Amino acid sequence: MAIRSAKGSLIKLGNAASPEVFTTITQVRSIAGPTTKSTVQDVTTHSTSGNWMEKLATLIDPGSFSFPLNYDKTDTAHAFATGLWSKLIALTLANYRCVLPASIGYFEAAAYVTSHQFDLPVDNVIRANMELMMTGAITTANTAEPS
Repeated sequence: MAIRSAKGSLIKLGNAASPEVFTTITQVRSIAGPTTKSTVQDVTTHSTSGNWMEKLATLIDPGSFSFPLNYDKTDTAHAFATGLWSKLIALTLANYRCVLPASIGYFEAAAYVTSHQFDLPVDNVIRANMELMMTGAITTANTAEPS
């Protein structure tokens, strides 16, 4: 069994060029997600035998992923005018890539920044808690990230 530490996982933001170049969003503390789920519909009818519900999986919701980061106003991905905040305010769809350490793999999806919440504890560093809501298919691979 190859259990690995998550330390070294990265969130990257695409630049929408062709070919697209992904730049690491720095100072990420932890990553949660994606929270991908299938939508399940109740298809039980009066003619269904017995007392059991029948269900059908219909669509897949790619979900979201979230991460807190140590806020650095000098980092272009953090700065109000050029970073994740500006993507939230402008409702900008962008491509994001989450890279797992040790060439375990990666996933990539288009997403909107849907939450940008500052955490300002008196006894700790300034953090921003980010949520990215994915739309469309998620591309996955159990290989090293393409260059």
